Amino acid sequence: MAARPLTVLCIASYYKGNRLIERLKAEGCRVYLLTVNKLLNEKWPRAALNGVFAVESFHDRAALVKAVAYLFRTHSFNRIVALDDFDAEVGAFLREHFRLTHTGLCETTARFFRDKLAMRVKARELGIRIPDFAPLFDHAALKVFLARSRGISTRCSRGRIE
Repeated sequence: MAARPLTVLCIASYYKGNRLIERLKAEGCRVYLLTVNKLLNEKWPRAALNGVFAVESFHDRAALVKAVAYLFRTHSFNRIVALDDFDAEVGAFLREHFRLTHTGLCETTARFFRDKLAMRVKARELGIRIPDFAPLFDHAALKVFLARSRGISTRCSRGRIE
């Protein structure tokens, strides 16, 4: 019995990823694109796409979920793929919402691609040598970091580090 081809929803809030779309199609996948309205007229490889859909923006997560849920009514997506690292967290959010977590990164893991503090904390946990750092939201930790790294004394007053 032949396996059904994968149905992939590519998401893009930036115009890029044409080569991946074409490769997915060449591999036998059904490929759909969800982008933002302002990018609908870009030169997407339409011959490689089974459909193109758009939303106003990827920032309104509730509207995005509704749009993708509407698409799921008639398309059984096996994968949700972000075409840009800026969309990695959005893709992870959608995979978790639609329970496709076995097919890609979850939100926490995807955050390592965009959140520099998360990257540094994880690298330190894994024993990877990285430059010293401190989170900026913790004034006490920042004061210690500044004193340690610059050999200067600092003081905190009225919520400011001096």
